[in-house]
Amino acid sequence: MENHALRVALLVVATASFAPAAAAQYGHGPDHHRHDHHFPHDEELGHGGQGPHAEHPHFTHPIVTESPLPEKQVRFNAVFAQEAGAEALELEASVEFALTPNVGVELALPYTFVNPDEGGAEDGLDNAEVALKFADYRFGQRGVVLGAGVELGLPTGDAGRGIGDDRVIEVEPYAAVAFRRGDFEAVGVLRFGIPLNERSSEADDVDLEIAADGSVLYHLSPRFAVLLELNGATVAAGDANGESILMLSPGVSFAPLEETGLRVGVGIGVPLTEDEEVDWEGRLMAILHF
Repeated sequence: MENHALRVALLVVATASFAPAAAAQYGHGPDHHRHDHHFPHDEELGHGGQGPHAEHPHFTHPIVTESPLPEKQVRFNAVFAQEAGAEALELEASVEFALTPNVGVELALPYTFVNPDEGGAEDGLDNAEVALKFADYRFGQRGVVLGAGVELGLPTGDAGRGIGDDRVIEVEPYAAVAFRRGDFEAVGVLRFGIPLNERSSEADDVDLEIAADGSVLYHLSPRFAVLLELNGATVAAGDANGESILMLSPGVSFAPLEETGLRVGVGIGVPLTEDEEVDWEGRLMAILHF
């Protein structure tokens, strides 16, 4: 569509630049001279500031957007999507382990159910993901954490059944920035998707995908927060060049139990572009820190 490039470009610029700007604005406020760098409501993140990076600012996990901090956690996601001609349910379990305060690894295994309007229902293991993430806390006094990493999408699906892929390996490096001041948090992520080992019939479809994710979150209480996420992607190189999607996802995040590592998020996603085949998405997230 005609406005896809402008929309995604604005999203990329916004998500990649808002946190440093905010840090510059607030960098010399009251928090600048605090030596422990703790922020209000650390306990509602599920680890009470006791993790390997307890002296640095903490962030509440968005529902869609990736958090830049390495954590020790298990996570469960459920996504129900009403698509064109089908309904789909994806269940995903993941585990993340912080090797050091700066470096973490993550493994995610999704299982997908597809119920098309025509034909029989299918289900099976979707593409697994392995990720390596890095966080830089040098601007922690200003409430800023920088992040980077790479994700590998593994071909553990079944393209013939319409669930993931059984050949393509996707390499996705990313850069992230997160900012927190008081009850306000913001996260921006810029990602580049590069498919490898494609079939000859589809090798030219997508050579490079650029995606940007942005999340803003506000704590209404120590255990309850509201958030709004904007997630977009566009094909930058290949025969599908110009195809893009943009999703707007409001949601809530809360800690159902006091003094535990459990965090729950609920949200809904609606497309803002015509290229998106999904009518809407419902999302459930549960994270347990250990």
